[in-house]
Amino acid sequence: MVPPNAAERPYPDSANHGCRNADGKQTYNSNRGEQPEPLGFNHETGDPPNLMKRTLGNLFSWLVTALFGVIFLGLVFESWALLTNNKPITDYIRPAVHAYPGWAFVIAVVIGVLLGHFLWGPARGRTSPSGTEK
Repeated sequence: MVPPNAAERPYPDSANHGCRNADGKQTYNSNRGEQPEPLGFNHETGDPPNLMKRTLGNLFSWLVTALFGVIFLGLVFESWALLTNNKPITDYIRPAVHAYPGWAFVIAVVIGVLLGHFLWGPARGRTSPSGTEK
């Protein structure tokens, strides 16, 4: 790439000193005024990013993080209640299970399926030991 003329630069001494690419060559900002490429754009293949896949992955990650946060807060509350002789979570859950046994069964099955899926599911994707898609 040809560096811009000194007259085109907003400040004559504003050459991109120290801006080098992976090959060690000097780089210049040649796309001044153009739209920047989208985040995640693959320069080698020219493929645009798969935003939907990345967005769903981020959403799933935040949901799992929130779930573990709620579980942690529940354990903190249970510990506090047992140590201070207050009413623990069990005293709230047991009457609800007796009042709505069908809902309790459905919730238990859903939690069991989700835990089973994540703990004993197929090993593929980003979290697999081999790190490759199968």
